[in-house]
Amino acid sequence: MNNLEKYNIERETLTIKGLKHNYRIMQISDSHMCFDSELDDEATREKARKMTDIWTSVGNTFSQIENYDKMLLVGKENNCDMFVFAGDIVDFPSKGNLVGLKKKLLESENFIFTLGNHERSAQYDSDFAELMCGSTMIHTKELGELLFVSFNDASHSVSPEALSELRKILSGERPVILVHHIPLSAPELHNDAVRILKDSHKYYILGYIGERQGVDEYHELLTKEQTSLKACLAGHLHFAHKDTFENGVIQYTSGPCLNGYARIIDIIGE
Repeated sequence: MNNLEKYNIERETLTIKGLKHNYRIMQISDSHMCFDSELDDEATREKARKMTDIWTSVGNTFSQIENYDKMLLVGKENNCDMFVFAGDIVDFPSKGNLVGLKKKLLESENFIFTLGNHERSAQYDSDFAELMCGSTMIHTKELGELLFVSFNDASHSVSPEALSELRKILSGERPVILVHHIPLSAPELHNDAVRILKDSHKYYILGYIGERQGVDEYHELLTKEQTSLKACLAGHLHFAHKDTFENGVIQYTSGPCLNGYARIIDIIGE
């Protein structure tokens, strides 16, 4: 935990009634790593170098990969039980970036990952699926008494099949933590997005004025209905935020890892 002047490690505690054990996770999103890989052609490698320079210039002076590696080290030093990657871990899909992504995710030892808008790609869907239990739309991972669900909202739409599966999962009694990239609208989040991003366009958050297929239904399910859902973990906005929905579900939106941000969440019983 030394030499963290240029990093921002936030700490939160999530209390869930009935839990018998405590858990610790690290939430990471928007590292936007780019790998200058021999697996890619020269144009793609040049893009990786260019984007590395751009993201480094707006970050904390360290490269995206250096920031990612540091956050992973901090998470391990803090004995995190799971790393939650809420999208845009690489900046764009390519063979080299996919190989680099797989190597980096596996270094965490225990993780769940969801796609960000920068990672959407029909060409590489099967490659991403290997990191997501075979499905890039929805998959689950257990952590003791908890069930983590990775849900793909990166295209600003919601698959009817995935939404139906999510409803089934949330009808159970096991506490659920949902991982998605684009956060759901909440009043304070919308206001801060307009203030910080200087744009009220619906691109930034889901459900403020309705969007594509299934978004309104998805927003209603997660923010208003009473289910086994306890928290949502998101990214995308490049600033950190915490919201509580009408049904008591908490949404943790992550700041960008490319700027040295990560969040450690202690999940405890009540």
